[in-house]
Amino acid sequence: MKDEYGHVFQIYEKLVLFDIMAVDSLSVKNFKEAISISKKRLHFNIPRMSGFCEAVQNFLPKLRKIANPFPVLSWKTFCDTIHLEVNPLATIQHLNILLIQLQNLGEVLFLKSGLQPDLIVISPNWFGSNIIGTLFSVDFLISQTRMSGSYQANDFQIMFPHYDAMSVLQLLETMKICVQYDNDGDIEYEFPAYIIREKDETLWKPWGNNVDCCYGGIRLSSQPQFLELLSSIFIRIQVELRYLQNNYYEDMDSYLYQWYGGTVLCISNIECMVSLEQDGCIEIKIRGSKSSSYTCFYFLEEILHSINLVLIETCPGMKVIKEFLSPSNLS
Repeated sequence: MKDEYGHVFQIYEKLVLFDIMAVDSLSVKNFKEAISISKKRLHFNIPRMSGFCEAVQNFLPKLRKIANPFPVLSWKTFCDTIHLEVNPLATIQHLNILLIQLQNLGEVLFLKSGLQPDLIVISPNWFGSNIIGTLFSVDFLISQTRMSGSYQANDFQIMFPHYDAMSVLQLLETMKICVQYDNDGDIEYEFPAYIIREKDETLWKPWGNNVDCCYGGIRLSSQPQFLELLSSIFIRIQVELRYLQNNYYEDMDSYLYQWYGGTVLCISNIECMVSLEQDGCIEIKIRGSKSSSYTCFYFLEEILHSINLVLIETCPGMKVIKEFLSPSNLS
Protein backbone atom coordinates (compact mmCIF):
# COMPACT_ATOMS: atom_id res chain seq x y z
CA MET A 1 0.00 0.00 0.00
CA LYS A 2 2.81 2.43 0.88
CA ASP A 3 4.69 1.58 -2.30
CA GLU A 4 1.58 2.20 -4.39
CA TYR A 5 0.03 5.25 -2.72
CA GLY A 6 2.65 6.52 -0.27
CA HIS A 7 3.52 9.45 -2.55
CA VAL A 8 -0.11 10.62 -2.42
CA PHE A 9 -1.48 9.68 1.01
CA GLN A 10 -0.03 9.45 4.50
CA ILE A 11 -0.31 5.75 5.33
CA TYR A 12 -0.69 4.91 9.03
CA GLU A 13 1.95 2.39 10.11
CA LYS A 14 -0.37 0.10 12.09
CA LEU A 15 -3.38 -1.91 10.95
CA VAL A 16 -6.52 -1.01 12.93
CA LEU A 17 -9.27 -3.64 13.35
CA PHE A 18 -12.62 -2.57 14.81
CA ASP A 19 -14.81 -4.49 17.21
CA ILE A 20 -18.23 -2.92 16.63
CA MET A 21 -19.61 -4.56 19.78
CA ALA A 22 -17.05 -2.93 22.10
CA VAL A 23 -17.14 0.87 22.24
CA ASP A 24 -14.09 1.20 24.49
CA SER A 25 -12.03 -1.45 22.75
CA LEU A 26 -8.33 -1.13 22.00
CA SER A 27 -9.07 -0.77 18.28
CA VAL A 28 -11.08 2.43 18.88
CA LYS A 29 -8.25 3.83 21.00
CA ASN A 30 -5.78 3.01 18.22
CA PHE A 31 -8.03 4.76 15.72
CA LYS A 32 -8.21 7.88 17.90
CA GLU A 33 -4.44 7.80 18.22
CA ALA A 34 -4.05 7.62 14.42
CA ILE A 35 -6.37 10.63 13.99
CA SER A 36 -4.44 12.55 16.63
CA ILE A 37 -1.12 11.88 14.87
CA SER A 38 -2.57 12.97 11.51
CA LYS A 39 -3.96 16.12 13.12
CA LYS A 40 -0.56 17.03 14.56
CA ARG A 41 1.10 16.51 11.16
CA LEU A 42 -1.54 18.68 9.52
CA HIS A 43 -1.14 21.48 12.06
CA PHE A 44 2.63 21.31 11.73
CA ASN A 45 2.55 21.72 7.93
CA ILE A 46 -0.08 24.48 7.74
CA PRO A 47 1.31 27.96 8.47
CA ARG A 48 -0.10 29.67 11.54
CA MET A 49 -2.50 32.55 10.98
CA SER A 50 -0.85 35.90 11.61
CA GLY A 51 -2.41 39.16 12.72
CA PHE A 52 -1.80 40.46 9.22
CA CYS A 53 -3.78 37.57 7.71
CA GLU A 54 -6.63 38.12 10.17
CA ALA A 55 -6.77 41.83 9.29
CA VAL A 56 -6.90 41.05 5.56
CA GLN A 57 -9.55 38.39 6.14
CA ASN A 58 -11.72 40.97 7.90
CA PHE A 59 -11.16 43.41 5.01
CA LEU A 60 -12.10 40.93 2.26
CA PRO A 61 -15.92 41.35 2.55
CA LYS A 62 -15.51 45.08 1.91
CA LEU A 63 -13.18 44.40 -1.02
CA ARG A 64 -15.69 41.95 -2.52
CA LYS A 65 -18.40 44.61 -2.43
CA ILE A 66 -16.08 47.10 -4.12
CA ALA A 67 -15.14 44.60 -6.86
CA ASN A 68 -18.74 43.45 -7.41
CA PRO A 69 -20.03 42.11 -9.81
CA PHE A 70 -16.65 40.72 -10.96
CA PRO A 71 -14.54 39.89 -7.88
CA VAL A 72 -11.30 39.25 -9.76
CA LEU A 73 -8.17 41.40 -9.41
CA SER A 74 -4.69 41.28 -10.80
CA TRP A 75 -2.10 40.24 -8.22
CA LYS A 76 -0.49 43.69 -8.43
CA THR A 77 -3.83 45.45 -7.84
CA PHE A 78 -4.53 43.20 -4.87
CA CYS A 79 -1.11 43.95 -3.34
CA ASP A 80 -1.54 47.69 -3.89
CA THR A 81 -4.97 47.56 -2.24
CA ILE A 82 -3.61 45.71 0.79
CA HIS A 83 -0.83 48.29 1.12
CA LEU A 84 -3.36 51.11 0.92
CA GLU A 85 -6.12 49.71 3.14
CA VAL A 86 -4.47 47.28 5.59
CA ASN A 87 -0.70 47.54 6.01
CA PRO A 88 1.57 49.82 3.93
CA LEU A 89 4.69 48.12 5.37
CA ALA A 90 3.91 44.61 4.11
CA THR A 91 6.76 43.21 2.01
CA ILE A 92 6.57 40.81 -0.93
CA GLN A 93 7.49 37.97 1.42
CA HIS A 94 4.63 38.90 3.76
CA LEU A 95 2.21 39.00 0.83
CA ASN A 96 3.34 35.60 -0.45
CA ILE A 97 2.81 34.06 3.00
CA LEU A 98 -0.55 35.84 3.18
CA LEU A 99 -1.57 34.30 -0.15
CA ILE A 100 -0.80 30.78 1.09
CA GLN A 101 -2.80 31.35 4.27
CA LEU A 102 -5.81 32.83 2.47
CA GLN A 103 -5.87 29.95 -0.02
CA ASN A 104 -5.68 27.41 2.81
CA LEU A 105 -8.67 29.15 4.38
CA GLY A 106 -10.58 29.04 1.08
CA GLU A 107 -10.89 32.83 0.98
CA VAL A 108 -9.16 33.41 -2.38
CA LEU A 109 -8.01 31.55 -5.47
CA PHE A 110 -4.68 32.49 -7.07
CA LEU A 111 -4.27 31.89 -10.81
CA LYS A 112 -0.75 32.11 -12.19
CA SER A 113 -0.39 32.99 -15.86
CA GLY A 114 2.65 32.90 -18.10
CA LEU A 115 1.28 35.27 -20.74
CA GLN A 116 -1.02 37.63 -18.82
CA PRO A 117 -0.92 39.23 -15.35
CA ASP A 118 -1.46 36.79 -12.47
CA LEU A 119 -5.04 36.94 -11.20
CA ILE A 120 -6.58 36.47 -7.79
CA VAL A 121 -10.24 35.54 -7.36
CA ILE A 122 -11.40 37.03 -4.07
CA SER A 123 -14.67 35.08 -4.09
CA PRO A 124 -14.04 31.41 -4.99
CA ASN A 125 -17.71 30.58 -4.36
CA TRP A 126 -18.77 33.08 -7.04
CA PHE A 127 -16.20 31.67 -9.46
CA GLY A 128 -17.32 28.08 -8.91
CA SER A 129 -21.04 28.78 -9.25
CA ASN A 130 -21.46 31.80 -11.56
CA ILE A 131 -18.61 31.08 -13.99
CA ILE A 132 -17.53 27.41 -13.93
CA GLY A 133 -20.98 26.19 -12.90
CA THR A 134 -22.59 28.10 -15.77
CA LEU A 135 -20.02 27.06 -18.37
CA PHE A 136 -20.41 23.36 -17.69
CA SER A 137 -24.10 23.26 -16.81
CA VAL A 138 -26.30 20.94 -18.87
CA ASP A 139 -28.42 23.83 -20.19
CA PHE A 140 -25.34 25.76 -21.32
CA LEU A 141 -23.78 22.72 -22.99
CA ILE A 142 -27.00 21.99 -24.89
CA SER A 143 -27.80 25.53 -26.01
CA GLN A 144 -24.41 27.23 -26.49
CA THR A 145 -21.89 24.66 -27.70
CA ARG A 146 -20.63 24.73 -31.29
CA MET A 147 -19.09 22.04 -33.45
CA SER A 148 -15.71 23.81 -33.48
CA GLY A 149 -15.84 24.96 -29.84
CA SER A 150 -14.72 28.46 -30.93
CA TYR A 151 -16.33 31.78 -30.00
CA GLN A 152 -15.68 35.46 -30.59
CA ALA A 153 -15.79 37.97 -27.74
CA ASN A 154 -19.17 39.29 -28.92
CA ASP A 155 -20.66 35.80 -28.73
CA PHE A 156 -19.40 35.45 -25.19
CA GLN A 157 -20.83 38.81 -24.18
CA ILE A 158 -24.30 37.51 -25.04
CA MET A 159 -23.72 34.41 -22.91
CA PHE A 160 -22.52 36.47 -19.90
CA PRO A 161 -24.42 39.78 -20.16
CA HIS A 162 -23.71 40.76 -16.53
CA TYR A 163 -19.91 40.75 -16.93
CA ASP A 164 -17.37 42.16 -19.33
CA ALA A 165 -16.69 39.41 -21.87
CA MET A 166 -12.97 40.16 -22.19
CA SER A 167 -12.50 39.96 -18.41
CA VAL A 168 -14.26 36.59 -18.28
CA LEU A 169 -12.24 35.27 -21.22
CA GLN A 170 -8.99 36.44 -19.65
CA LEU A 171 -9.95 34.60 -16.46
CA LEU A 172 -10.81 31.40 -18.35
CA GLU A 173 -7.66 31.61 -20.45
CA THR A 174 -5.58 31.90 -17.29
CA MET A 175 -7.33 28.76 -16.05
CA LYS A 176 -6.42 27.14 -19.41
CA ILE A 177 -10.05 26.34 -20.11
CA CYS A 178 -9.85 28.22 -23.40
CA VAL A 179 -7.15 29.66 -25.65
CA GLN A 180 -7.09 32.65 -28.00
CA TYR A 181 -6.08 32.16 -31.64
CA ASP A 182 -6.27 33.85 -35.03
CA ASN A 183 -8.90 32.30 -37.31
CA ASP A 184 -8.36 33.86 -40.76
CA GLY A 185 -7.95 37.34 -39.28
CA ASP A 186 -10.69 36.97 -36.64
CA ILE A 187 -9.68 36.64 -32.99
CA GLU A 188 -11.53 33.68 -31.51
CA TYR A 189 -11.38 31.68 -28.29
CA GLU A 190 -11.31 27.92 -28.52
CA PHE A 191 -12.87 25.74 -25.79
CA PRO A 192 -11.74 22.13 -26.36
CA ALA A 193 -14.31 20.95 -23.81
CA TYR A 194 -17.05 22.17 -26.18
CA ILE A 195 -15.71 20.60 -29.38
CA ILE A 196 -18.21 18.02 -30.64
CA ARG A 197 -17.15 17.58 -34.27
CA GLU A 198 -15.64 14.29 -35.36
CA LYS A 199 -12.31 13.63 -37.01
CA ASP A 200 -11.90 14.71 -40.62
CA GLU A 201 -10.59 11.53 -42.22
CA THR A 202 -8.95 13.49 -45.06
CA LEU A 203 -6.40 14.94 -42.60
CA TRP A 204 -4.53 11.68 -41.96
CA LYS A 205 -4.71 9.72 -45.19
CA PRO A 206 -2.24 6.83 -45.60
CA TRP A 207 0.79 7.79 -47.65
CA GLY A 208 1.11 4.30 -49.05
CA ASN A 209 4.39 2.46 -49.58
CA ASN A 210 6.50 5.57 -49.97
CA VAL A 211 10.07 4.64 -49.07
CA ASP A 212 11.05 8.29 -48.73
CA CYS A 213 8.95 8.76 -45.57
CA CYS A 214 9.79 8.44 -41.90
CA TYR A 215 7.37 7.57 -39.11
CA GLY A 216 7.45 7.68 -35.33
CA GLY A 217 5.12 7.55 -32.39
CA ILE A 218 4.68 7.29 -28.64
CA ARG A 219 1.87 5.71 -26.64
CA LEU A 220 1.13 7.13 -23.18
CA SER A 221 -0.71 4.94 -20.71
CA SER A 222 -1.05 4.53 -16.98
CA GLN A 223 -2.29 2.05 -14.44
CA PRO A 224 -5.90 0.95 -15.04
CA GLN A 225 -7.23 3.00 -12.12
CA PHE A 226 -5.69 6.18 -13.56
CA LEU A 227 -6.75 5.86 -17.20
CA GLU A 228 -9.84 7.98 -16.58
CA LEU A 229 -7.50 10.82 -15.57
CA LEU A 230 -5.81 10.74 -18.97
CA SER A 231 -9.22 11.02 -20.61
CA SER A 232 -10.30 13.93 -18.43
CA ILE A 233 -7.14 16.00 -18.97
CA PHE A 234 -7.03 15.54 -22.75
CA ILE A 235 -8.85 18.86 -23.26
CA ARG A 236 -6.02 20.54 -21.34
CA ILE A 237 -3.56 18.90 -23.71
CA GLN A 238 -5.51 20.35 -26.64
CA VAL A 239 -5.25 23.81 -25.07
CA GLU A 240 -1.49 23.36 -24.69
CA LEU A 241 -1.13 22.25 -28.31
CA ARG A 242 -2.96 25.38 -29.46
CA TYR A 243 -0.57 27.44 -27.32
CA LEU A 244 2.32 25.60 -28.96
CA GLN A 245 1.15 26.60 -32.42
CA ASN A 246 0.44 30.20 -31.35
CA ASN A 247 3.81 30.74 -29.69
CA TYR A 248 6.24 28.77 -31.83
CA TYR A 249 4.76 27.88 -35.20
CA GLU A 250 2.36 30.74 -35.99
CA ASP A 251 4.82 32.41 -38.40
CA MET A 252 5.55 29.12 -40.14
CA ASP A 253 3.43 27.20 -42.61
CA SER A 254 1.43 25.51 -39.86
CA TYR A 255 -2.09 24.14 -39.53
CA LEU A 256 -3.92 22.84 -36.47
CA TYR A 257 -7.27 21.04 -36.51
CA GLN A 258 -8.96 19.73 -33.37
CA TRP A 259 -11.92 17.43 -32.89
CA TYR A 260 -13.46 15.56 -30.00
CA GLY A 261 -10.61 13.40 -28.74
CA GLY A 262 -7.92 14.38 -31.20
CA THR A 263 -5.62 16.98 -32.76
CA VAL A 264 -3.63 17.22 -35.98
CA LEU A 265 -0.76 19.71 -36.14
CA CYS A 266 1.04 20.14 -39.46
CA ILE A 267 4.28 22.08 -39.91
CA SER A 268 5.41 22.36 -43.55
CA ASN A 269 5.64 18.73 -44.74
CA ILE A 270 5.54 17.20 -41.25
CA GLU A 271 2.30 15.94 -39.72
CA CYS A 272 1.60 15.02 -36.10
CA MET A 273 -1.60 13.51 -34.71
CA VAL A 274 -2.39 13.34 -30.99
CA SER A 275 -5.41 11.20 -30.19
CA LEU A 276 -7.27 9.80 -27.20
CA GLU A 277 -7.82 6.12 -27.88
CA GLN A 278 -10.84 4.05 -26.87
CA ASP A 279 -8.85 2.29 -24.14
CA GLY A 280 -8.06 5.66 -22.49
CA CYS A 281 -4.46 5.86 -23.70
CA ILE A 282 -2.97 8.78 -25.63
CA GLU A 283 -1.09 8.19 -28.87
CA ILE A 284 1.24 10.67 -30.59
CA LYS A 285 2.05 9.82 -34.20
CA ILE A 286 4.34 11.77 -36.50
CA ARG A 287 5.35 11.42 -40.12
CA GLY A 288 7.34 13.35 -42.70
CA SER A 289 9.80 13.02 -45.52
CA LYS A 290 12.98 11.05 -44.94
CA SER A 291 15.06 14.21 -45.38
CA SER A 292 13.19 15.79 -42.44
CA SER A 293 13.78 12.90 -40.00
CA TYR A 294 15.76 15.07 -37.57
CA THR A 295 13.07 17.74 -37.66
CA CYS A 296 10.42 15.07 -37.03
CA PHE A 297 12.32 13.87 -33.98
CA TYR A 298 12.60 17.32 -32.43
CA PHE A 299 9.01 18.15 -33.33
CA LEU A 300 7.88 14.98 -31.53
CA GLU A 301 9.94 16.06 -28.52
CA GLU A 302 8.17 19.44 -28.53
CA ILE A 303 4.77 17.74 -28.51
CA LEU A 304 5.80 15.41 -25.68
CA HIS A 305 7.15 18.36 -23.70
CA SER A 306 3.80 20.15 -24.00
CA ILE A 307 1.95 17.03 -22.84
CA ASN A 308 4.39 16.57 -19.94
CA LEU A 309 3.69 20.13 -18.79
CA VAL A 310 -0.01 19.27 -18.53
CA LEU A 311 0.68 16.00 -16.70
CA ILE A 312 3.00 17.68 -14.19
CA GLU A 313 0.50 20.45 -13.53
CA THR A 314 -2.66 18.34 -13.29
CA CYS A 315 -1.46 14.88 -12.15
CA PRO A 316 2.00 15.30 -10.60
CA GLY A 317 1.96 11.96 -8.80
CA MET A 318 0.59 9.80 -11.60
CA LYS A 319 2.80 7.15 -13.16
CA VAL A 320 2.87 7.44 -16.95
CA ILE A 321 4.11 4.59 -19.13
CA LYS A 322 5.71 5.61 -22.44
CA GLU A 323 5.90 3.03 -25.22
CA PHE A 324 7.31 3.47 -28.71
CA LEU A 325 5.00 2.72 -31.62
CA SER A 326 6.40 0.61 -34.44
CA PRO A 327 7.22 2.72 -37.54
CA SER A 328 6.28 -0.24 -39.75
CA ASN A 329 2.77 -0.30 -38.26
CA LEU A 330 2.42 3.48 -38.61
CA SER A 331 3.31 3.36 -42.29
